[in-house]
Amino acid sequence: MATGIILLSFSCKKETPIDPPVDEETDTTTSTITNPSGTIEIISEAEAGLGTFFTDNLAAATEHHSFDVSAGLYYGGAKGTYLYMPADNLKDSDGDMVTGMVDLELIEIDRRSEMVILSK
Repeated sequence: MATGIILLSFSCKKETPIDPPVDEETDTTTSTITNPSGTIEIISEAEAGLGTFFTDNLAAATEHHSFDVSAGLYYGGAKGTYLYMPADNLKDSDGDMVTGMVDLELIEIDRRSEMVILSK
């Protein structure tokens, strides 16, 4: 029994770790993006592609509708979300009543997978 234990302890050798091969086709170039706040970010092309993935998906999921504030709004989204807004019910940031036409952007997210795809 002792001989078996000795043989097992010497027969197990640890393998030396091998670094993964470097993919020479990977594009490591960088580009700069200026945010609305004025800061500049340096990102790789792979990250830039991921950013356009999210913005493209968000643009495709956004519904646009214009309505007159004085007439009110009853709007049904493509996925079944209904939005009701009574007439003359909107105020701007200064507290003044809004008049005229208003643009509505609706993004309906009802599943976790949509939250991931839209980065929300």
